[in-house]
Amino acid sequence: MGVSLDVAINLIAAFIGLLAGLAWQALARRYRFRGRREFWRPFSGKGCTFVVGQLRSEILLDAEAADELFHEVLDRADRRKMVERLTTHLDSQENSGLIGLGDLQALMYINRRLAEAGIPRVLAVVNAATPEGDDGRNFVLIGGEDVNARTRALTERVGCSYRNVIRAGRNAVFDSRLDEYHGIREVHAEATNGTATVEHGVIVRALRREPTGRHSAFLVFAGAHGLGTLATARAAFDNLDELAAYHRKYPSGFECVVRYVRQLNARGELLKETIETFGARPLAEA
Repeated sequence: MGVSLDVAINLIAAFIGLLAGLAWQALARRYRFRGRREFWRPFSGKGCTFVVGQLRSEILLDAEAADELFHEVLDRADRRKMVERLTTHLDSQENSGLIGLGDLQALMYINRRLAEAGIPRVLAVVNAATPEGDDGRNFVLIGGEDVNARTRALTERVGCSYRNVIRAGRNAVFDSRLDEYHGIREVHAEATNGTATVEHGVIVRALRREPTGRHSAFLVFAGAHGLGTLATARAAFDNLDELAAYHRKYPSGFECVVRYVRQLNARGELLKETIETFGARPLAEA
């Protein structure tokens, strides 16, 4: 009887120890990701919609097919007929509304980092062409102005001065307040026979007033080139202390630029990468 009682006491003690350990882990996890939860709270779960951009359609037409399609029309210089034939050809193509690679990687990255902190994952993802609606939902916009029309519309509405533009055929971030360009994509040769690529993006966080009179929040990750969108998403986790400080300083809304530097060896393998934010300031309409 004494042995059975000792065993029971030990089992109870072990169970209590297990519960205490689990409780401690939960508290430690909650404290560890406290900043992430605070920053991302409006942009997770059912109360938020993620909006992705759409790549423009391309004319899938090789030289031989083009010659066959337009030879007769070009000989007669019949522009109207050329447009008709081109329209017919485009209608025959599949248009899937593809999302850019960097934008897709950003969405997947955000989902993973939210799950890591126990924050509800991305539940609603729509295309930028979807009607916005006025239900007061919060939004996360993924993709620059060249692919995401909602990014362009909302950043204009709140007076963003950092804009994704094309200069001399290359993507860049234009600062309309200072009339200067940041982030034209750079590739530098290194002494190790490798290269260093420098890409940029813009992060915007703001409140907006809906037609209903309610307020909602939106967060923008707008890459200027290449993996710029992914870099902005990574900054929202890896540089979270900086972004949280910007938000505390400019609670009605802020914008900043993200610089992403990747050093590659001669075989194209990643040696080192850095992500930094700079130029943070309040929005013009904030």
